[in-house]
Amino acid sequence: NKIYQRVIDNLAGKTEKNKGLIWHWQGSGKTLTMIFSAHKLYCELGKPTIFFIVDRRDLEEQFDETIKALDLGNLEYEKIESINALREVLTYDDYRGKRRAFLTLIHKFNLDEEFILGELEEKGEIRKRKDIICFLDEVHRTQYGKLALKMKNILQNAFFFGFTGTPISYVDRNTYKAFGYIDEEEKELYLDKYFIDEAEKDGFIVPIIYELKKEKIRLKDEDLEWYLEQVDIEDIADEAEISLLEKEVQKRINEIKVILENPNEIEKVCQDLAKHYRENFDGKFKGLVVTGSRTACVRYKRILGKYLPPEYSEVVMTFGQGDNEEIQEYKNGLTKRFGINDTTEIIAQIIEKFRKEEYPKLLIVTDMLITGFDEPKLGVLYLHKLLKNHRLLQTIARVNRPHDGKNAGLIVDYVGIFKFIEKAFKVYLDEEVKVIKKEIKSKIDAFEEFLKTLEELKSLFGEHIGTFEKEAFDRALEILKSEEAENKFVNLYKSLRNWYELLSTDERMIEYLKDYKWLTAVYEYYKKLKRPIIDEVKLEKYFKRTLEIIHELTEVSDFIKKTGPTIIDLNYIKTLKDSDLTEEQKTVGIVYALKYICALKEKNPIYKSIAEKVKELIKKWEENVIDVNFLKTEVENLLNYIESKEKERKKTELSEQEFGIKLILENSQKINKDEV
Repeated sequence: NKIYQRVIDNLAGKTEKNKGLIWHWQGSGKTLTMIFSAHKLYCELGKPTIFFIVDRRDLEEQFDETIKALDLGNLEYEKIESINALREVLTYDDYRGKRRAFLTLIHKFNLDEEFILGELEEKGEIRKRKDIICFLDEVHRTQYGKLALKMKNILQNAFFFGFTGTPISYVDRNTYKAFGYIDEEEKELYLDKYFIDEAEKDGFIVPIIYELKKEKIRLKDEDLEWYLEQVDIEDIADEAEISLLEKEVQKRINEIKVILENPNEIEKVCQDLAKHYRENFDGKFKGLVVTGSRTACVRYKRILGKYLPPEYSEVVMTFGQGDNEEIQEYKNGLTKRFGINDTTEIIAQIIEKFRKEEYPKLLIVTDMLITGFDEPKLGVLYLHKLLKNHRLLQTIARVNRPHDGKNAGLIVDYVGIFKFIEKAFKVYLDEEVKVIKKEIKSKIDAFEEFLKTLEELKSLFGEHIGTFEKEAFDRALEILKSEEAENKFVNLYKSLRNWYELLSTDERMIEYLKDYKWLTAVYEYYKKLKRPIIDEVKLEKYFKRTLEIIHELTEVSDFIKKTGPTIIDLNYIKTLKDSDLTEEQKTVGIVYALKYICALKEKNPIYKSIAEKVKELIKKWEENVIDVNFLKTEVENLLNYIESKEKERKKTELSEQEFGIKLILENSQKINKDEV
């Protein structure tokens, strides 16, 4: 709305302001903000010209997929594929310019100066138009240099709104000047600001937890502190200054790089990483391994294969003509394995499989995917690369997208950057560093969150907690009679369960295990009486350690087993379909209810005929092979099949056994026909 209002007020003569800097934290929907702002302005202004401008091809592809998926029918849209295509857009309608929304890389503005200063200067009505709105992504990277100057020269009267997912460095006055109003009486650094604390509070992201593993490598503290003291090249506009800086620091950077590429060091990390992933994330979430270089990527893939099955990991990186022998050898093996020579296509296939299939579970990267890669199933990032400021914030934000069973995203730090967290973000304003420190927690902070949640839960039950008798559990359920108490208990327990799964290997948890067991038993007892079956899938997939505790609860298992559950039948499925649960919860609940019914009615030929299909669907769902839309379609087909066969059986007045013989004969005839 602020973008919309600024454009409308400017065109109405109420303000001269025609730009703005928007800082929305990673994962909070920057792309959607751009698209919906553009859509609102497009409808209001009667077909203006809108440019979405990005600086990387992967971001361009993601943006293109998002806008097409939204299917905003009245927003005419096209992607500019080349410099010549942009020229055609600018010269369209006698140089007034084409009116619609366009997505382009900023590199397409590399038009020859003869065209800009000659032809466009003379005929370019588009330069005079004010109803042109530009949305630029990651502007701390794109507002410098010739391309940005050419763009602003061509679109002289346009509106420019710059977006960033991280704070702008306080030393970076150029970005503030380009998109803000810093020299005026009413200073405006940001048109809108939405940082990590707000995004987390609103549920757009989950917290980020870091775990220091610096004892696993031999990078010295003085090397880390020296690196953190260096000025970021991306914060310097002057090319001569960059060149001088590079010469001064390159020697020491190379010394650090040698350590990060050392096979012995990588071996240590891989041993620990493989154990950590298998114990904490395997079967639940996927991971990124961020390494120091492309050579390190290749070595990680080879060495990690000693400790994890080869299908667990894949490398995602670029290849070039001047690659060293080790990288070339890996590339040859890669193209042979995939049966194609186009490495760009291979990388695309790997990413697609990572998103949609069980394998690979870990992507090994150095520069690719550490910014702009959105995948909610990413639960852990293993960091073995020197990063700071924008790049560090953008990289760790890969694990902050919400997903079932995910209380937090975990960063496992093998270089020790988070030991010096204030220095790692020292280019930001003090207030911003305070927020970062508060929201990016260590495992110690996570343990405090666990204790805080545990105490809140215990306070609900007072003196009754810890007594493993049926009367105590009945009293607990009496306390949960009110809707407010019930909701509080369920939400707090689920949060506690997430923290427990993250921290269960921490030796400090032993002291609190009895309380956690008791609360888990209360939840199981409560669920047996009141809750639908949908929780089972989450237990098996995301809460394996809690499931182990449930299996160990011999003190209460007998009376919980004897407790009459909600009757799971077709009426239950109908109730589930009519409930206010999300579509995903309904669909998963129904398929698990079908599994239960099939087991209960294993002699019924109708259910016997679909039992294997139901098991197969659940297996594929748990392994992330199918998405919820596919699962929903298959579940609907199964329910329709059951309904039609039940009607058919009643109509024929056959017994279940007789109808079973009829089904077998029908299937046999169908097979014979197919064979013929």
